[in-house]
Amino acid sequence: TNFSAAITSAVNATSGISASAPVILTATLANGMAGTTYTTILVAVGGTQPYTWSVVPNSNSLLPLSLSPAGAISGIPAAATTLIFTVQVKDSNNLTAQQGLSITIDSVSPDITGVWTMTFNEFAGSYTLTPTLSQSGTSVSGTQQGESIDITGSINGNNISLAIPLTDPNCGNAQRMLTLTGTVSGNTMSGSYSRAAGGSCSAFLGGTWSGTR
Repeated sequence: TNFSAAITSAVNATSGISASAPVILTATLANGMAGTTYTTILVAVGGTQPYTWSVVPNSNSLLPLSLSPAGAISGIPAAATTLIFTVQVKDSNNLTAQQGLSITIDSVSPDITGVWTMTFNEFAGSYTLTPTLSQSGTSVSGTQQGESIDITGSINGNNISLAIPLTDPNCGNAQRMLTLTGTVSGNTMSGSYSRAAGGSCSAFLGGTWSGTR
């Protein structure tokens, strides 16, 4: 391979053709989660293969992940943080390219599986729902006791969002979407919500909610 690269360089030099440097295609990286194995592969094109990848010295001396010469980033980040660093790819002609990258490491999400009692507060009073929630990674699903409705949502660290379709008897039994955002702490969670328009009822914004398990 080195002999071929040398021949190519000699031919290029004789013909006046300049070898082109590689180009890094990877511009963004997926989020990771603290305590969970993180793996990804960097991608480059152009230049003359094989490539050799490395982290540019001092671009992030505390990077808790390793970068192999083949371009594989891997490791287990210990805590939530944002990793900022610069990678370099070098081809067989010693031509290089660099790219600044970052990885957001999210905190471990609490497990919210179980039956929750949720209280919704608004100007007309309050009402209570008792949904059963289940969790798979960052995805949340569930059902409302007494009704065949699907609950969807997500959890990222302690931040949760839920969408609850609810049949509202005060609005001609129209189904209205409750959109919840909030935070989770152990067996409690709370936040704000809105309710979409439906039937004879207009949209409602600015309510608060809380839940216990």
